[in-house]
Amino acid sequence: MLSRRRFLRIAGGILAASTVKYPSFATDRTLSGTITELRRGVGTYVDRGGTIGWMLRDGALVVVDTQYPQTADATMSAFESHAEKSSTPLIDLLINTHHHGDHTGGNAKLLDRSDRSVAHAGCVRLQRATAEDGATPATAAMTFDEAWSTDLADETISLNHDGPAHTGGDATIFFEEANIVHTGDLVFNRVVPFIDVDGGALVENWIKTLETLHDRYDDDTLFIFGHGHPDHGITGSRAGLLQMRDYLSAVDEFVRAKRADGVTLEDMKKETDLPGFEEYSSEEWPLPLAQNLEAVYREQTGDTPATTS
Repeated sequence: MLSRRRFLRIAGGILAASTVKYPSFATDRTLSGTITELRRGVGTYVDRGGTIGWMLRDGALVVVDTQYPQTADATMSAFESHAEKSSTPLIDLLINTHHHGDHTGGNAKLLDRSDRSVAHAGCVRLQRATAEDGATPATAAMTFDEAWSTDLADETISLNHDGPAHTGGDATIFFEEANIVHTGDLVFNRVVPFIDVDGGALVENWIKTLETLHDRYDDDTLFIFGHGHPDHGITGSRAGLLQMRDYLSAVDEFVRAKRADGVTLEDMKKETDLPGFEEYSSEEWPLPLAQNLEAVYREQTGDTPATTS
């Protein structure tokens, strides 16, 4: 099993101020500090950690995910500059896609600037369960179980939870009029993903969820991904959902075949590239294929915690 100490070392370490037990995934540093509008006042912001989504429309600001405490001030400054306001705008709605620290670490600062905040109930439970040394994490004030929506600035924002996938508390965020979906870490765009077995991940349902999302939306829908390969980016079409599905299916099939041949987990984990998906493993990306192989092995053999979505 890839130890937490080794993971943190190869990932560059978790930021000292973070209160959750989660490794630091570095976003493509060439994009650091970049705010990009996609359409109808909805876009992405990149610094460190998971991709931030946002809507800035008719004076209303929505922020999806918060990265780290150390990036929170820069994030708000970016929105201030984009809005051409002389003072930091209030966040009308803050949303977390899931509990991992590279998506929720900035909550500690940004929740104080937010009028409302929401996340899946499982996200909040996992934030509390994984907090370091009994610390109280900054969590969303409102939770939902299956679906939640609100109207704001001539936009309908809908959240959905389709069961355990990347974690036990994932949410997708749909800006209906803009036809843009933030997937959180349901999609690592052509890089090895993190499969958080201890946080309730379930690859079997993750695969089904990606197919459900593909069918739920259309060819004009734009998707914001939690992480992405520098050559492929953090946005894309619904084809990216099936690309992620195919990778997870290939990992599942690879582990099943190896187990049928009597290959041990330790020998499986010596593999560094998944056939047909060699591009996903990169010296620039910290997570090795071995983590995925072990996670799927544990799921197939029943060595996982009880999951409550």
